[in-house]
Amino acid sequence: MDDSRSLQNRGKTSSLYSLIMTIKKILFLDDCNGFESHDPRAWLVEVEKSLSLEEIKEQEIKQIGCMRTGGNWRKAMETGFFPYTELKQGKKSHFKKEEYDEIYTVISGNY
Repeated sequence: MDDSRSLQNRGKTSSLYSLIMTIKKILFLDDCNGFESHDPRAWLVEVEKSLSLEEIKEQEIKQIGCMRTGGNWRKAMETGFFPYTELKQGKKSHFKKEEYDEIYTVISGNY
């Protein structure tokens, strides 16, 4: 009986490990008004590891008025059908470098 439990637990552990190995965390930075560059608004988001920052940028650039008024990272994720989980938000200074794998800076626009 103990052997079957340990096998079940081992299976759960390996599936959890493989799930962790397929995700990464991106810190999205949004200097929405052009004056917060020293400590912009930030969102910590969990995504699939295979998603590249270039793919997100391609979707953001397609947004109407993006280069004039700025982009929206949530719209980019949704129009690209990229699954994500928002973990927390705050200012960039609220996050430690160990908490995220990559940084994505949202297009701030040309005010």
